[in-house]
Amino acid sequence: MTIGMGILWGGLFGAPLLAYLIHRFWRHKRHKLLPLSFAVLFVVALAWAVGLRFTSPLANLMALALAYTAYAFLAWEGWGIRDRRIGLRMILKFVTALPIVFGYFMATFGFPLLLFISFGLDEGNKHTEILEPGIGCEIRTQSGGPSWGTTVVSVHRELTPFLRWERAHQRLSEEEAVYRRASDLCRDAYTKWRNG
Repeated sequence: MTIGMGILWGGLFGAPLLAYLIHRFWRHKRHKLLPLSFAVLFVVALAWAVGLRFTSPLANLMALALAYTAYAFLAWEGWGIRDRRIGLRMILKFVTALPIVFGYFMATFGFPLLLFISFGLDEGNKHTEILEPGIGCEIRTQSGGPSWGTTVVSVHRELTPFLRWERAHQRLSEEEAVYRRASDLCRDAYTKWRNG
């Protein structure tokens, strides 16, 4: 098991449990933890939506695991809401439980799928290229098993040595990418980004 797979599996399995333990035993800190959980969830979701990423895939997984823990904590807090409308409470519990149930499903029965997903997280199957000062390209080949795979081409602006802003993100099937040189894939993605 790789480090990335351990973070992915541990985050899916451990985040709801950790959130429950925090909810259960740190009730006296709730007034501080609720706004902090909302802030963590908001910042990570906003950064992900606008394309702000760490340069390390492991750091990205850690940020997602932290956001998932914050979500699970908020879900535990929401389940404790006392409301006279039982229908609203049941809908709230059902909707907030879906991501947690899906996470446990992926951590147990979906484990083989997680192995295929996390295969692309190591540093061995990637190509990086500098297109202009401060603008780079990264190509990752993510294996989906013996019969299919995906090549992800992303053009990014380097903000700091550990933070980047993805400006173009393109997924290609293995058939589309296998006969083309990596520099051509980067140039095509960069041209599409520049032209709009």
